[in-house]
Amino acid sequence: MIRKQRFVILIVLWLFTLSAAALVSAASEPLRHALVIGNGDYKAGPLKNPVNDSRDIRDLLRSIGFEVSHLENAGQRRMEDAIRTFGANLRRGGGVGFFYYAGHGMQVGGRNYLIPVGAQIISEHEMKYAAVDLGRVLDEVSRAENRANIIILDACRDNPFARSFRSSAKGLAEVGDTPTGTLIFYATAPGNTALDGEGRNSPYTKALLSHLPTPGRSILDICTRVNKDVKEATNKQQQPWMASSLSESVILVAGGSAFYTTDVPAVSAASPKTGSLVIETQPSGAAVSIAGHSRGRSPVTLKDLAPHRLKVRTELSGYEPAAKTVLIRAGRKSHLTLLLDKIITTGSLKITSDPVAAEWYLDGAYVGLTPDRLPEVEKGPHTVLVKKSGYRDWSQSASLASGREVSLVATLKKSPSSIIPLPRTKVTKPLAGAREKALYDEALSTFKHGNYKAAKDKFKKFIATFPDSTYKVNAIFWVGECFYKAKDYAEAIIKYEEIIIDHPLHPKAPGALLKQGFAFFKRGETTEGIIVLEKVIAKYPGSDFAKIARRKLKILE
Repeated sequence: MIRKQRFVILIVLWLFTLSAAALVSAASEPLRHALVIGNGDYKAGPLKNPVNDSRDIRDLLRSIGFEVSHLENAGQRRMEDAIRTFGANLRRGGGVGFFYYAGHGMQVGGRNYLIPVGAQIISEHEMKYAAVDLGRVLDEVSRAENRANIIILDACRDNPFARSFRSSAKGLAEVGDTPTGTLIFYATAPGNTALDGEGRNSPYTKALLSHLPTPGRSILDICTRVNKDVKEATNKQQQPWMASSLSESVILVAGGSAFYTTDVPAVSAASPKTGSLVIETQPSGAAVSIAGHSRGRSPVTLKDLAPHRLKVRTELSGYEPAAKTVLIRAGRKSHLTLLLDKIITTGSLKITSDPVAAEWYLDGAYVGLTPDRLPEVEKGPHTVLVKKSGYRDWSQSASLASGREVSLVATLKKSPSSIIPLPRTKVTKPLAGAREKALYDEALSTFKHGNYKAAKDKFKKFIATFPDSTYKVNAIFWVGECFYKAKDYAEAIIKYEEIIIDHPLHPKAPGALLKQGFAFFKRGETTEGIIVLEKVIAKYPGSDFAKIARRKLKILE
């Protein structure tokens, strides 16, 4: 009996030793990091589920031990910054990486692109400038050399820009060279499109949410089960597809029949009682302080921190200060990345006049026709001059403050010399070109009264009726202005281009080139805008157009 009791005690002690060893092993495993992005608020082809999908995936990953960064309806810069930080976290942490994206995605020239919210893409060649290349994600995970990476792409919806694209390629393309230790799981097979779904989640993400938290199941097994569920839910219209270069079994949730799980933080009697914190800023080099005490410049690593809340503050010249409270946890290495906003040093100026379509000048340089608005004007005093034939010049000083808009209304008075009595001559026969001039003047008057859609139609009708008119190039320019005023900057660029290419010596060509540059800025294409303004300066160095271009480029510095 005593021998039997001793044997039982030895068995219990042996099992306890194995359990403790497993816990300590798990506790020493590196942290796991995830980046989750859900984009749905598109102007062209909005999607209702990606934000819901991303939130649910975020909550699930956090519940199984991932440090999660989450973006909703993100633009290009936020996505690229987050991907860069994700890669840095993987290089430091060394654990399993998890990237999830829900939203529009498409292939162009065999490359895959994730579409940011707010992207304005007219043609395929613009994709590499306005979208986020999936290759950026693959490069980051390849450089990380961490344990394993899982990339989930619920991003194969229909192309929202299909009507303006020449190719008919659908969905995403197959990644030719999957980075070592990486699994890429697509919502559907390459070249096909996925469904957004009628409920809260897409069919693909719904299946992921069902199977990812299953204890003891490998990621390859999870993908197989998700594949089966999606095919059944969509009546075989959609079939997920996978590419893997994993060299080991990755189990996200311990339990079931599995004894070992990768890098799940655990707590044991031997767990450390302090934590650490890595602080980064974008851009780097910001002064970091905690509770008023300087801790150097970012990036900063703080070790042996007692578990409690820390308020981190960062300051960098030319940027707004940023602060955030972080919870330090025992045995964990936390990462904090603060995106710093540039300090605004410009204001905006809005000018209207009565009558409209008057020329206006800022500090002696011609800007355009009223009504108009300059979004970025250096703070400080400025002089505004408004001129119109037949009216007295109007001038006023305006002092602009950072981030504020000043609105000016110029009420023009007729010049006495412009009031000339009309001769009482009876016209018995219309003058040559009288109808042509009348139609042009009618279209221009409509523009001046702010009815840009009607003016555009009238100018187009004028061009079609009088294709050889001396007013034709002017009419093309005003069509571009109508598009510009209606904020259809893509069409405005095309019209300005028509003058620049076909009529380079016409008096309207310099103005068309300048306005094309401003239209690129309005579309968020800063690089193209800078290139065009530099052309203005090179081609018309002594003109008012060049002065305006120089002023704009100076503001951008």
